[in-house]
Amino acid sequence: MSTGANHPYHTMKDCILILLLMKILRSEAEESNELYTPKLLSVIKEASKGKEISVDFDSSCILEVISSFVDRCEQIDEMDESEKSAVAIRLSECIFDEQFSGQMQLPKDCYKEMQTRQDVKRCVSQLAENPVWWTTYFGYLNLVADICNSYRGPLEQQHALSTYRLLEVRIEKMVGLLEQISRGGFMDELRQDMDSMVRNVADEASERMRYNVEQVAKDMVGNIHAQNREVAEAVKKASESAVKNQRDVESFNKQLRTMHQDSMEELARVLGGKQKEIEHLIDTHLGSSFQLWSKVQKKAIRAVWLALWICVSTAILGVAKFLKRTNVGSFVEIACAGMGVIVGQALYCRIVQ
Repeated sequence: MSTGANHPYHTMKDCILILLLMKILRSEAEESNELYTPKLLSVIKEASKGKEISVDFDSSCILEVISSFVDRCEQIDEMDESEKSAVAIRLSECIFDEQFSGQMQLPKDCYKEMQTRQDVKRCVSQLAENPVWWTTYFGYLNLVADICNSYRGPLEQQHALSTYRLLEVRIEKMVGLLEQISRGGFMDELRQDMDSMVRNVADEASERMRYNVEQVAKDMVGNIHAQNREVAEAVKKASESAVKNQRDVESFNKQLRTMHQDSMEELARVLGGKQKEIEHLIDTHLGSSFQLWSKVQKKAIRAVWLALWICVSTAILGVAKFLKRTNVGSFVEIACAGMGVIVGQALYCRIVQ
């Protein structure tokens, strides 16, 4: 947060000093001569002794990110989209680094210092690859203005408490000045007026601060709890979406395996039918070839026997003619003729078979 010379709290401190100086010029007397300022300082010191006045935040990482632009909460809608994206990325880093204890981190490019719009786009494109990353980043991108306003009060409260500490130091210096004046033995009325003024200012400031602190703390706790619930709900939805996507992928893989198995079974059935057809064709072809060969073989045998019969008949005829020329008796002729008939009949029967 800026702490320049024009900060409103510096203006408030200047007003307090002016009031103190104006009060010094007044000379009102009070009935009591007891000074309140030293007692007030003593009470403040005793209450804050050994303690550091501050406001505790759940996440120092988120506080650091918000502090970088909290003075621009009212102009958050006018911020460049690339700048908003960079803020949402830093807030997402805080969630994953602190709540997930480093078990789940953003891509490495998102942890680099993003000085250009291209750096931011490169990180955002990688966040879109994971539903949990994207949901967290997109949720923060839409809640940048709300988060800024939620943390603005606590940060201003922190600064107010720092101002309170500074006021304590200033009062201590004034008490020292009053003690010096008192030792000089003059301006008792001035000391009383300053004491009364400090009393009134301290009471009013204490009352306002108490109310503001309570109200801011209440608003801060409510806003932070609401933001945490929204982030938790977003992370839950992202986780459910991731689980659903995984189930869909498993279902698709199962259907794919079933289709593959059915296709292989159908292919095996078709190949089995084709194999039977091929075996049938082979058997039919071989059977036909065997029958054809048998017919050819029978015809060849018949031709051989026919040739043999012709040869034998011719031989018998030649023998008969020879016997006739040599005038061998009729008995021999009859015997030869009978033998020729028998042999011829046998050859004829063999050829027919």
